[in-house]
Amino acid sequence: PAPRADGALGARVWASGDGRVFRRVAFDAQNQPIAGSSELAELQWKTVDGHLAITDLHNVTITDAGGLAAAESKIAAWSMGQRMAVLRDTNPTAFHGSKGALVVVVAPDGQANRVGLLPGDVVLDAGGHAVNRPQDVQESIDLGAHSMLILRDGKELHLDVAPGNLGATLEPE
Repeated sequence: PAPRADGALGARVWASGDGRVFRRVAFDAQNQPIAGSSELAELQWKTVDGHLAITDLHNVTITDAGGLAAAESKIAAWSMGQRMAVLRDTNPTAFHGSKGALVVVVAPDGQANRVGLLPGDVVLDAGGHAVNRPQDVQESIDLGAHSMLILRDGKELHLDVAPGNLGATLEPE
């Protein structure tokens, strides 16, 4: 297909059951993320001359340092989600039959941070149970799961977890 006016070759959309967009990521011919938006996070972004331009949904540039850092972290995770979607399309066995859940935010004082979970990781399995919805992760931990299988940069990692709140925001992968 021919690139769109913004240079994107295509886009993927992740939406909730009620139709609200978790994230929309446009990508180039190399499947690299170049732009995106999120109705739930109320932000949009694009890459301009190698730099990230971030605005709210009304095209007002985000300048608050805290808001900008939070937006950059989410965008990095969503970009990794695009890369993981490409990996699933080209190598479905890498996901062990699960849909996975994308880690978008890790609370600095939460268990997820202590065990090494990072934004952009995809949780595939918690306690021996496939993860097909974000809530599957916490439900498995609540039921006594002690380990998680994650995919990070195309590599599998096992993380040990303890009972209690994970301390991370997950979205459908």
